[in-house]
Amino acid sequence: MNDKEFFDFCYDQYKTELADADLLYQRAGILLTGLAVLGGLIAALIRLEYVVDTFHRLDIGAYYICAAASVLSLTCSAGFLVAVLIPRRYSRIAPVKAWKEWRAVYGSILTSDDVTAEERNREALAIETHTLLLDNIAKAQSENAPQNQARMKHFTSSVKWTSIAVVCMVLLALARLAIYVRGV
Repeated sequence: MNDKEFFDFCYDQYKTELADADLLYQRAGILLTGLAVLGGLIAALIRLEYVVDTFHRLDIGAYYICAAASVLSLTCSAGFLVAVLIPRRYSRIAPVKAWKEWRAVYGSILTSDDVTAEERNREALAIETHTLLLDNIAKAQSENAPQNQARMKHFTSSVKWTSIAVVCMVLLALARLAIYVRGV
C-alpha cells in the first residue's frame, strides 16, 4: 500500500465514522416516532376502571402487570434513546481555509532567505501537508469511532426494550380481551 492508498483508506474511515453518526440520528428519529405510537397504544389499552378487582381476578391482575411491564419497557427504551440523542462533539479535521493558511505560512518559511535550497523544495511542502493531514485524520477517526460504538450500543438497547414493550403490549391486549369476554 503506497502513501496515497493509505491516505485514501484513512480518509474513507474518517468519512465513514461521520456518516455513521448521521445515520444513527436518522434511525433514532424513526425509533422516536415508533415510541410515540406505542405510547399512544398503551394509553388507549390501559383502563383504570378495573383497578378495584385487581386482587380478585387473575385476568385483571395479569392485565395490570402487563400494563406496568409495557410502560416500564417503553420508559427504558426512551431512556436509551435519549442517550443516543445526547449531542456529542465529533473530532473533525480542520476546515479547508485553515489548511490553506497553514500551507501559505509553511510555504513562506520554505521560500524565506533563511532556508537552504534543499529545504525550499516544494515537495517538502506537499509531504509535510500530507503527513499533518494524515495525522489529523487518524486522530479524529480514532476519537469518533468509540463514540459511535457507544451510541450504537444505546440504540441497540433501545430497540431491544421497544421489542419487549411490544410483546408486553400484545399480552396486555390479550388480557384486556379476556376481561372483555368474561365481563367485569
